[in-house]
Amino acid sequence: MGIHSKLAGLQLFLADMGVSGAAHIQDELLYGLPDTTPVAIVHNASLPTQRHAVCTLGELQTTIAREGLASPSVIVVGDVMQGLLAAAQVPEREPLGQTRTA
Repeated sequence: MGIHSKLAGLQLFLADMGVSGAAHIQDELLYGLPDTTPVAIVHNASLPTQRHAVCTLGELQTTIAREGLASPSVIVVGDVMQGLLAAAQVPEREPLGQTRTA
């Protein structure tokens, strides 16, 4: 089974407008998605100060407030989060050309 067949049917919504629009995003998405839909909020993506929180769509605004996340942030919504969780279960591999010493 290839990667494309594994990804078939997955839903993804990505908002890079930051957390200032999170309430609107949450309200609109709850019209068509269950409140249990997985969500990640990534603040300062790719920077040394990067922080993130994972929650459900129903908990989006509460999580942003509780974690003190601000702009710039990216909000990732949908089944793609299952891939992130699966990737976290895979042991890290050594970069090519490097070997682990005991």
